[in-house]
Amino acid sequence: MKYIAISFLLITILFSCNQNSLGETQLINGYWQIKEAENPKGAIKQYDFIETVDFYEITDSIGVRKKAKPTIQGGFKVSEDQETFTTEVTSDTIFLHFKNIYDARTDAVFDLSKNQMKVKSSTTGLIFTYERFEKIDYGDEEI
Repeated sequence: MKYIAISFLLITILFSCNQNSLGETQLINGYWQIKEAENPKGAIKQYDFIETVDFYEITDSIGVRKKAKPTIQGGFKVSEDQETFTTEVTSDTIFLHFKNIYDARTDAVFDLSKNQMKVKSSTTGLIFTYERFEKIDYGDEEI
């Protein structure tokens, strides 16, 4: 009986260690700013300032991606244009399947945490590193 309890405990610990945030599509929800892009040959382009950020919202397995511009007041001006996608979750990747009347593509989220996301484009092979957007805090100063 003692060995069964120890085996059960070890199996539980082993499975909990293997769980990662890639199964949690809800972590994608929110505003993301691109920090760098890496091409298939390994060249990296850094982005210090971008005027727009990407807004993702996933409910169940259906998602929407929109472009948004942060405002100086701390809000966002969100584009009316949007891309819809479906999600497919595997053990090590979240696939975002985009499809519209012009084209179809699949982006692969292969690294995801609360504050960082890495996405590989199926059409270009580029790897984009995103950071969760942090709005600028101007404190109590009048602008």
